[in-house]
Amino acid sequence: MPWHLTDKSLARLQRSYQLRRIESRGVFFRAQEAHNLATTDWRGLFSRGLEVRSVAGDHYSMLRMERNLQTLASEMRSLLEHELANVT
Repeated sequence: MPWHLTDKSLARLQRSYQLRRIESRGVFFRAQEAHNLATTDWRGLFSRGLEVRSVAGDHYSMLRMERNLQTLASEMRSLLEHELANVT
């Protein structure tokens, strides 16, 4: 899907979606080059807290540039392996 259509769809969803607090812990992968993206808005959504992990790139390049995507995937893999090792 072209990015301009994705942006339109996301804008429409943002106008209609109502966020609700959930009984969970969250992980926020924040782009190092993000501008005006406050994680405080996300903190209130998770009853067990929010961990913020910084990854290379900006909002788009962290997924579109191969090097940044590999870093993000590695962070996610590490997090999942850690969580799975601690499941009782």
